[in-house]
Amino acid sequence: MPIKSQTYEFFQPFYDMDEAKKDTPFIAPPQDFIQIFKKRIEWVDPQIKKKTKLLKTMNVEEHAAFMYIQMIKSFVSGVVFNEAEMSVRGWLNHNYQRTQALDLELRKQGKDWTYAGDTMTGWARLDNVYNLLKDVIENGIEGDYIETGVWRGGSSLFAKAIMMA
Repeated sequence: MPIKSQTYEFFQPFYDMDEAKKDTPFIAPPQDFIQIFKKRIEWVDPQIKKKTKLLKTMNVEEHAAFMYIQMIKSFVSGVVFNEAEMSVRGWLNHNYQRTQALDLELRKQGKDWTYAGDTMTGWARLDNVYNLLKDVIENGIEGDYIETGVWRGGSSLFAKAIMMA
């Protein structure tokens, strides 16, 4: 028997679920994810007492778009792979690189490379891309975006996600 709430049904077989209650497929347009995230926020917010300082500044739409951006950042930086990811430390003049278990602090600071992700760019620089593009979008500045020196294209993927969110 599923546990029912106003928004979700838990343990409900997918084939037996009301079409309106099915979540977004794994690969979907950003707006589909943002709509699902909005539903989640609206469902959870009445049940919590405090939000972080950052989230207090956002309305539901902004919070959902930010969730989408953070999800994409986790994918392109490889953090989403958790224990399957490693921190790769560049070692000049050698034919191999040093690796270790994923070190989130190194990744945040951009002091390692991803093993499985799509960008060598750390979170601090990805956050910079986010802030710069957000400013461009909010101020209606026209023009093109170009990334030069692409490795696997993760920073460009991230930029595209920001522009679509």
